[in-house]
Amino acid sequence: MSVPTTQPAQQPTQQYRPDAAMTKKEAAQATGASVDTIKRRIEDGTLSTFPREGDNRGTLLIPVTELVAAGLLGADALRDVAETVATAKHGREAGALETARQDLALQVAALQARVTGLEAQLAGAVDERDFLRGLITGTGAGALKAA
Repeated sequence: MSVPTTQPAQQPTQQYRPDAAMTKKEAAQATGASVDTIKRRIEDGTLSTFPREGDNRGTLLIPVTELVAAGLLGADALRDVAETVATAKHGREAGALETARQDLALQVAALQARVTGLEAQLAGAVDERDFLRGLITGTGAGALKAA
């Protein structure tokens, strides 16, 4: 005997504007999922959040487009869904790529500065070696003059 599994609601009772956002509790009510499911999706990165403007309590909001992209809301929950979801996914990917590019650029700059410093150290060590070699052999600029 198999145990039936419950799926989040795919048929919204209302349509949302693409720029709408909701709390975890509201998202759970709109999708038919539990608040714990919404929290797990946030923790695993499936859903992104942002803080409610002007709220000192730390209330996080979930964009409706994230709920659609994660499959928790049906595509008919949004007006102009195809374009909105594609834009949201592209924006998230483009944002991640830009962040990675910036991180790599900073790493490259730091490595270039380190290489420049190491080259200067090496040049100093070569000069010192040549000076000491000249003292020992008596042929370099550091050779002692016999009086």
